[in-house]
Amino acid sequence: MKIKNTQELAKNPLRRAALRIIESGLAAIDTKEIVKRTVHLSQNILRVLGQTFDLRKYKKIYVVGVGKCAIDAASALEKILGPRLAGGMVIDIRPTSRLKKIKAYLGFHPAPNEKNVDATKKLVNLLKSLKRSDLVICIVSGGGSTILCSPHDLTCVQEGAILQELSRAGADIKQINTVRKHISYARGGFLAKHAYPAKVFSLIFSDVAGDNLDYVASGPTFRDTTSVKEAERILAKYDILKKCALNGCKLIETPKDIKYFANVDNILLATNKPALEAMKKSAEALGFSSLIKN
Repeated sequence: MKIKNTQELAKNPLRRAALRIIESGLAAIDTKEIVKRTVHLSQNILRVLGQTFDLRKYKKIYVVGVGKCAIDAASALEKILGPRLAGGMVIDIRPTSRLKKIKAYLGFHPAPNEKNVDATKKLVNLLKSLKRSDLVICIVSGGGSTILCSPHDLTCVQEGAILQELSRAGADIKQINTVRKHISYARGGFLAKHAYPAKVFSLIFSDVAGDNLDYVASGPTFRDTTSVKEAERILAKYDILKKCALNGCKLIETPKDIKYFANVDNILLATNKPALEAMKKSAEALGFSSLIKN
C-alpha cells in the first residue's frame, strides 16, 4: 500500500472509494517497477526504452539523482547494474536508504536550506571529477528544483522567498522554473556542463504538465531554451524583488554551448498518464463516470 494511513482516512464509503482510486494511480507509477520495466541489462548492453548503451565503452559507471524518486530509482539501478556500478550519490527528501554503493543525502522540500546547498556541492564535485571514459546515469524527478540549490547571488533563504512570492502571485511552473534556472549553478543544463566530457544519460520522471523536459526539476541536464531576459521579465511582472525586500538579483545565463549536450541523452521514463489511466479504470470499476482531460 502506498497510502500509509488508509485506515485512519477511510471513515466512510466515499472516502474508501477515493483512496482506492488514488492507490491504483500511485501503484501505476511506482518508481522501482518503472525502472524494472524500462531498463534492462543483457551481457554488456544496457537498454532503456529502445535506446542502447554499450557498457564496454566506459571504464566507470556512476548513478546520481535528485528528487522524490531518486532513492527508489537508484535502488533499482543498483540491482540492475550490480558489480559494474562504481558508485554515485542521490539527494532525496527521505532521510534513510538501503543503498549499497550510492551515497544518499537528505534534501529539504518545498523550501531549500543549507543542507540542500551542501549536498548539491557534493554532487557537483562528483560530476566535475568524471572523465571522458566515464558514464553517469542521472535520475531527475519532481522536487529536484528545490533540492538542487546552488545559489549565485542569493542565500537559500532568499531563494525560497522568491519562489514563495512567485507562487503566491500565481506564476505557473514554467515561469517559476525559468527563474530558478537563472539563479543556480545546478539547474538549466548546469549538471550536464559539470559532467562534461563524460557520457550522460538522464532518466526523467516528469511531474510537469506537458512533460517538457526543459522544466522537469528545472532541466539540470537539458539544454535550456530560456534566457536571463525572460527571467528578468518574470521577476518584474510579479514585482518579486520588492516583495522580497531585495535590492537586486544578479541572474546568470545557463549553458548554451552545444558541446556540453552533444554526449547527453535525456530519456522521459515516467509521466502522469499511467496514473490517470489506472485511476480512471479503478473509478469506473467502482461505478463512477470518469474523464481524463488534457
